[in-house]
Amino acid sequence: MRAFVFTDPALTSRAGQFVWLELNVDDERNAALRERLAVDALPTFFVLNPLDESVIMQRVDGMTVAEMASFLDEARAATTGMAPSSPAEAALLRADRLNGAGKKA
Repeated sequence: MRAFVFTDPALTSRAGQFVWLELNVDDERNAALRERLAVDALPTFFVLNPLDESVIMQRVDGMTVAEMASFLDEARAATTGMAPSSPAEAALLRADRLNGAGKKA
């Protein structure tokens, strides 16, 4: 991801839309945040609500540039309060939030 996806010029326009953070989950100094975010697998990507730091969206696994762009589009819509375009999109957004809160069932 670091070598091929994040360096792709197609994502350059996203630089000002998100604050990027890489978390070393093996470093014990990060244990509390790792626990709070419930990092179960790597790589895991989170989008946090800037107001209360709750997880709005979460994806586990690597992504292509196109998949990352789509994930960021969905995340931006979710964080700005844009209404979902369909009942299926609303259900997916709700599932993403529950998953991010550790409510996997």
